[in-house]
Amino acid sequence: MGKTEITEIGEFGLIRRIRKRYSRASPFVLSGIGDDAAALRFPPGHSVLVTTDTLVENVHFSRQSTLPYLLGVKSLAVNLSDLAAMGGTPRFFLLSLGIPKGLSLSFVERFFQGIGESAETYGVLLVGGDITAAANLVITGVAIGHSPPGEMVCRGGAQPGDRIYVTGPLGDSALGLEILRQRGLRPRDFTYRGEIRGRDGDLLGLVRKHLAPVPQVLKGRKIAESGCASAMIDISDGLLADLGHIMEESRVGARVWVEKVPRSEAFERWASHYHHSPMDLVLAGGEDYELVFTAPRDLLEGDPSCARLDGLPVHPIGEVTARAGNLTLVGGDQKPYHPAGLGYDHFRDRTRRK
Repeated sequence: MGKTEITEIGEFGLIRRIRKRYSRASPFVLSGIGDDAAALRFPPGHSVLVTTDTLVENVHFSRQSTLPYLLGVKSLAVNLSDLAAMGGTPRFFLLSLGIPKGLSLSFVERFFQGIGESAETYGVLLVGGDITAAANLVITGVAIGHSPPGEMVCRGGAQPGDRIYVTGPLGDSALGLEILRQRGLRPRDFTYRGEIRGRDGDLLGLVRKHLAPVPQVLKGRKIAESGCASAMIDISDGLLADLGHIMEESRVGARVWVEKVPRSEAFERWASHYHHSPMDLVLAGGEDYELVFTAPRDLLEGDPSCARLDGLPVHPIGEVTARAGNLTLVGGDQKPYHPAGLGYDHFRDRTRRK
């Protein structure tokens, strides 16, 4: 790829390239890229799920601290994660880009390669979007999916006595961000597709988890199909912040057993080198995109094989309580644990994600 700028092919030339490479025929798409709106179809009786997310340069990411391919992967992942949080099946994706002056065509093409290959992995079709000029790179995605009758999981169903579960280790992404801040991204860390080639594989794996998170689509579907979850949400702003959304919508409280929250081996190995309070990364760091859900205690309790969840391992980390809005954290010594913060807030922490 050369250093051609977008201005040399223009808006419509770029759209033609995108359409040629990423437009696909599908029985679910009546009309896609090329018309004023996408015309889509869904299985009869299914609920349609729609979500949107925006990534803004110098707020959510820095071009100096990521790769265009991985930025494409993340742009799709953050939207698919919202569908996973409701147990949905993703089908379609729309993408709008605000492109700054001087951005190279090669950057945009590698960005779309990341999106396109991720979309194939999850069976998602790009069906439209918009392109405009902007002062900084702005990426807005819209993901559309569906849920079978009776399987959609919302935030508002948690009941006192329910157990609280997470689907995987937390803190890796927040630690990856800390590593990026302190160490930076080095030219030989990754290939252009984000494959690790540097010496510190564990450390770079943590960085990659921040740059290209994995949406837990299959886990969300298994939980929804099982019928066990009373409420669910993805962990984007931090475990405590997102659990707080369940508490608010369900009008309940929660007690979290801090030491029960799972961490990866790589996190345990590196966290103390890059942060003075590793557990705060686990509880409030965010962008892990695992799922936290609640379920009646008798449905999953005493079922180590997770037969109801078809073998999906989940981790009990607490319980739902009756006092609305009251969050209690209990440390390994059974004493109250007091974190430095509860999670990310876009208007209080404006530069934290870079």
